[in-house]
Amino acid sequence: MFDFAWSHILLLLLVAVIFLGPKELPVVLRYLGKIFAKFRQHREEIQEYVESAIAVSSEPQKTPTAEFLHTEKSTAHDAKQ
Repeated sequence: MFDFAWSHILLLLLVAVIFLGPKELPVVLRYLGKIFAKFRQHREEIQEYVESAIAVSSEPQKTPTAEFLHTEKSTAHDAKQ
């Protein structure tokens, strides 16, 4: 997804330590982890919803016309006998 090298990640952590301080960095990282976990959970819920909607829409559905024609044929067949 993101094209970060280890040197970029190290630079970001160094900048974070300088601006946030070593005491606040774990708190901020924990908060970011919770945000990403919620984001992942919502993404999975949306994905499941879309997949279930696709599964429902791909099922063959009976049309009232097909059911009507089937009953007409069986009625006509029953009347001949």
